[in-house]
This record gives sequence, structure tokens and C-alpha cells, in this order.
Amino acid sequence: DVCQHGVGGIWRQWLSDDIRTTYDQAVDENSLNEGKQRYEKMCSGMYLGEIVRQILIDLTKRGFLFRGQISETLKTRGIFETKFLSQIESDRLALLQVRAILQQLGLDSTCDDSILVK
Repeated sequence: DVCQHGVGGIWRQWLSDDIRTTYDQAVDENSLNEGKQRYEKMCSGMYLGEIVRQILIDLTKRGFLFRGQISETLKTRGIFETKFLSQIESDRLALLQVRAILQQLGLDSTCDDSILVK
């Protein structure tokens, strides 16, 4: 196994098993290559939007966001693109713009939702 994957591959596998969250696990389980490249799924820009979508679903189920109502759009895998994360995280983006992004995704968001998501 060491010869085939190298020490770095084994280290990444150990690390990902040790620190994987339920969100990381959900992304892996719903991917086309379940069980493979788990470390990359935890930190790669290709998967960050999906991790955020899983977090939004969880927080909505718990009643912290979107009045506890999960939209059909939010249930759609891949709908939350990484670019939305970058835009929302930007210091230059006002809360009204954050709310516009969430509404564009079909989320019935309030000002409080925008604050929590940002």
C-alpha cells in the first residue's frame, strides 16, 4: 500500500479519517467516487460549495436558518457553487447582496439569515 500510494497518501487518509465531519461524510457518500479522494473533498474548492450546502441544510433542519424550511432548491446537489461562498465571505459584500444570493438559490431568507450565513 505504501508503494502504491506513497507516504503522503497514507497520511492524508489517516488525517481525513481523524477529522472528518458529518458534512464531509455526506459529501463523500453523495459523490460519484465514494470513499476515494476524501481528503480532497474536505478542502478542495471543487467541493466547498457542497460542504456549505450540507451545513445550510443542517442549520435549517435545526431551525436556525430559513424559518426551518428547506427549499427544494437547497436539496439539489451542486446548487451552492463555491463562487457563492467567495462572494458571501467577501468583506465588500453588503447583507442585502448576501440575501439576494440566498434568494437566487430559492431560499426564503431574512436579514437575520443573511447575517448568520455571512
